[in-house]
Amino acid sequence: MHSNSWTTYYMSSYTSKSLDVDEFMFENPDFLFIAGAGNSGSEGFNSVTSPAVSKSALTVGASSVDHNDVVSFSSLGSAYDTAIKPNIVTPGRYLMSAGVHNVNETDSCNVQDSSGTSMATPIAAGAALLIRHYMENASFYGTFCNDQYRSCPIVVPSAEDPEEGTFISGALLKALITHSAQNMHKYESCTECAIPETNFTTPPDNIQGWGQVQLNHVLPIPGTYDFDLYVADYETLSSLTRRVYFVQVTSNVMPLRTTIAWTDPPNILWAVKNLLNDLDIMVISPSGAVSYGNNIPGDEFNTVERVVIETPEVGEYIVYVTAKVLAVGESQAFGVVITCDGSVDEARTSTAEITLADVVKSADETACPPSTQLIRFQLEDWEEGDAWENMTLSIVGDEEGAAEYVCTFPSNVDNSLAVFTRMHQCTTCLPTEAEYTASLVVEGSGSVPVVTRAVSPQCNVYLSSYQSSGQLVLDGNDACNACPSGSSLVLVGMYANVTDDDEAQYSW
Repeated sequence: MHSNSWTTYYMSSYTSKSLDVDEFMFENPDFLFIAGAGNSGSEGFNSVTSPAVSKSALTVGASSVDHNDVVSFSSLGSAYDTAIKPNIVTPGRYLMSAGVHNVNETDSCNVQDSSGTSMATPIAAGAALLIRHYMENASFYGTFCNDQYRSCPIVVPSAEDPEEGTFISGALLKALITHSAQNMHKYESCTECAIPETNFTTPPDNIQGWGQVQLNHVLPIPGTYDFDLYVADYETLSSLTRRVYFVQVTSNVMPLRTTIAWTDPPNILWAVKNLLNDLDIMVISPSGAVSYGNNIPGDEFNTVERVVIETPEVGEYIVYVTAKVLAVGESQAFGVVITCDGSVDEARTSTAEITLADVVKSADETACPPSTQLIRFQLEDWEEGDAWENMTLSIVGDEEGAAEYVCTFPSNVDNSLAVFTRMHQCTTCLPTEAEYTASLVVEGSGSVPVVTRAVSPQCNVYLSSYQSSGQLVLDGNDACNACPSGSSLVLVGMYANVTDDDEAQYSW
């Protein structure tokens, strides 16, 4: 694992640095990148910066002096595409650390107190190291685990491919540390903060993520922390399959917690929606009550999903992990963690095929009535929101009386967003089997600023000052601008030779 107490200043978008993290973690599945969220929380939401917006990284916020509140400077989510960031919180206020050595001093053991997510990040990394050591050491988990579990006495790489690696996956490690997190009290605001003091409800949210790390929630020590810990690593699912775990809860003295995490394949820079392979977790109680991962039915933005039932019923719970249609590859690996006062009946664990009718869709999709289709656009503005003023995205049906949609992009300040937020998204449901024209329109017939563009990769539409309008053709089969029969779409991309913080003229 790698502890990274740095960010790209004032860059809350998915940049090449974020892409580097996702690529490396996907190519090295036993690796976990741990990143500080940033110290721009006073600016408002969307202040988590790159590479902490990486979908696979473990992103760390900072708690205040009493460790119950999120400190005002800790950067706030969401990630650019509404994914939950930060993931977890650890102490980050007035911590003693190695100090700068003054040139005239011979003592090299200087210390200093500092504050920031740079201080919280190595605490999270240390906690993750303790978890990894516990899981891979037969003297710890090997002593305490249920010997009926595949992972007992030691969590090892995939039984199907022993060469997969020598460590537990970064995904399972991320699931374990997220699994441990507990709800905090409030966001500690300040006089110049964009967000007022906020009391927390049930996590996750875009201030504390899943909460503050508490290892006694995930690492049992008999006689001190008594509960059952079940883990499974390098589990795999293919498109439209579902894995089921049966959990026998024997008392309600301990919560039932279930968490999954996976390392998603890398997407591309500036993707409107970054997640490619979507997995969902769903828990059904003995009486039939249904709980969804992250309290979001069909969550399709996050690579971590967790369900916590504080006072579970006694009896058998069923945990489903479902793979929707995968965008990349034939299968997706994941790690799963289950803790309770009880046990998992692993002998009954199985995988089965499902149909599209079995998939729980996201709120975006289910909100669209029949004969309509979800369309998503993202506005990118490299003047930090200033160019959005007096601009709208207009989608108008080509036939008289057809549907029309207008998306206005309010200023960052109006939305309590960080001043440097460069992206805004809007969605709408449009009647299918119709043709539309999407346009960037500036009030007063002004020209579209060069620094602005609106994109819908779903429909292969890229609007900018160079092409301010484009066609949307919906065919009634949830396809948008689909190629006619007998032809295939070829997309050619040109990218400037540019780094995240390069302010020079870009060359092609």
